[in-house]
Amino acid sequence: MQPEPAPVLCTSPFSSVSCFKALKPAGSLKSPAETLPPVLRIPVAHRGVPNLDIRTLPTNSAEAVSRSLELGIPVIELDVRLSTDGQLYLFHDKWLDPKWFSFPQHLSGRKSFSFSSADVKEIMHRFPPSVPKSTKPIGLSFFDSLAPVFNARPGLILLDLKGNFAEVFAVLVPAAGPLAPRILIQCYEKSQLESVRKNAPAFGVMARVSPEFNLEEALNLSPELVQIDGEAVTPETVERIHRSGAKIMVKT
Repeated sequence: MQPEPAPVLCTSPFSSVSCFKALKPAGSLKSPAETLPPVLRIPVAHRGVPNLDIRTLPTNSAEAVSRSLELGIPVIELDVRLSTDGQLYLFHDKWLDPKWFSFPQHLSGRKSFSFSSADVKEIMHRFPPSVPKSTKPIGLSFFDSLAPVFNARPGLILLDLKGNFAEVFAVLVPAAGPLAPRILIQCYEKSQLESVRKNAPAFGVMARVSPEFNLEEALNLSPELVQIDGEAVTPETVERIHRSGAKIMVKT
C-alpha cells in the first residue's frame, strides 16, 4: 500500500515547476520523488492573488481573495498593518513608492506606518481595486471588508503582521471574531509564537525558520505550519517536520 502523501504548501500558486525546483534536493537527481517522501503540493495565494491574475488583480484586495477562493486555493496569505488611529488595513509595501504609484504630494512617498484610516480611504478612492490605474495594481483594503468574502467560502487565512507585531496583534485578536479558527499568524521569533499561543489560542501559527529561529526551537512550540527556504528542504527535514504534525510551506 502506498503511504499517504504528506502535505507541503508552496507560496507559488499553480506553479508546479517552482514547487518541483524547491523540493528537489541538491545534486543531479531526475525527480524529487527519488529521495523525498510522497508529497501533496497545496497552492497558497500570496498576498491574496492567484498567479493566473497576478497582472490584473491588486494584492491584498477583496477581489483577489474572492477570485482565489473561487479557484479553490485553500490558503490565502495577506499582509496586515495598523493605521495611526487603530484600524487594521491590508497593504504589503513599506511606503507608496512613486515608481509604482502616482499620488498627490501629501501621499506620494509616505511610509505605511504613518497612514491614518482617512489616508487609506483616500488611496482606495483614487485607485479602486476593480479599476487598476497604475503600472502596478494597488492592493489596499480594510481588514473587516474581507469578512463577507471569507464567510462565503472555506479557506485558511495566513496573516503576516507588518510593522509593530505586538500592536497589530493586540487589535487583531478582538477584530478576528468568528474568523479566528481559520487564521494562522506568521511568527518570525519565538516570543511572537509564544504570544499567539498565550493570548489567542484559537489562532494557528506558522513558524518562519531562520538562523535566529531554528527548526528545533520552532517545533518545540508545536506550530501548525513551518516555513523554510527551498534550498533548505531535504528528505530528513521534511520527515522531521511531518513527524511533529506540522505542514511545510516552501518559500520559492
